[in-house]
Amino acid sequence: MGGTKDSMSLVVAYLSVVLVGCAWCWDGACLQDSRYKAEPGPEPNLGECTQYNENSCCSQEHIEDITGPPATVMGNESWDWCGSLSPSCEDFLKRAACFHRCSPDAVLWTHPHHPDAIQATPLCHSFCTYWFEACKNDMTCARNWTTDWVGVNCTGPCVTFQQMYKDERDLCDHLWGDAFVAVEDLEDLEDGGDGGPCCLTLSPSDREVVDALLVGEGDSSEPETPKEGLPQRRRSCHRLQPTVPPEARREGENVAVSKRSVTKDDPEGSGSGF
Repeated sequence: MGGTKDSMSLVVAYLSVVLVGCAWCWDGACLQDSRYKAEPGPEPNLGECTQYNENSCCSQEHIEDITGPPATVMGNESWDWCGSLSPSCEDFLKRAACFHRCSPDAVLWTHPHHPDAIQATPLCHSFCTYWFEACKNDMTCARNWTTDWVGVNCTGPCVTFQQMYKDERDLCDHLWGDAFVAVEDLEDLEDGGDGGPCCLTLSPSDREVVDALLVGEGDSSEPETPKEGLPQRRRSCHRLQPTVPPEARREGENVAVSKRSVTKDDPEGSGSGF
């Protein structure tokens, strides 16, 4: 136990130094997961997760189980236990799995008790809406995909996603345990100010959000390269702090963020399940 705490302390200390001392040169890092790469680097031959080709924490070998249907990323469990998923629904599930396995930015939301997992990674409400719409008519028998699979059987009957999850927020907050949390998107990040909590869409545009987060947690007083002789302040946003578990949040509670375009059984909530 002491070793785990010491290891986690080193991770936190390392990230603090990187975020404060090098807010403009972040190349990412990898979660402490022996199943994948120790540090990010180019992977030009990824069959899936291609948005991470230039800088990835996974190799093609690490994502073989999601490169072709049916995907089996739930520790040998097939995603289509209740029947084949629609391509659009499966695409969203793959994007979530790719972020956890391959993104060099996932480490910014490292789970405090499980350095190989993520917690409270903020997803834009608009993204969750598209995800829910893509999957609402597909079938599932698991609500929390990190804990509800027992052997090769589900803990409940097969129902549609829209029966399992009451809305898009419910899906993002619970499908992969505490790995993700839905937050509201409002306006674009304003220049020279804190645009509120950051949110992601698991797409290439997340790079802009990560840059804004690093500015918010680093020295945001440093001016950007001047344009037409005038200094421009870098846009910033801040980390959403998981003060309470997603399932314990008050009904209808909203958190403002910036708008952009758009396994295993673990009682502590690993946020993994990929």
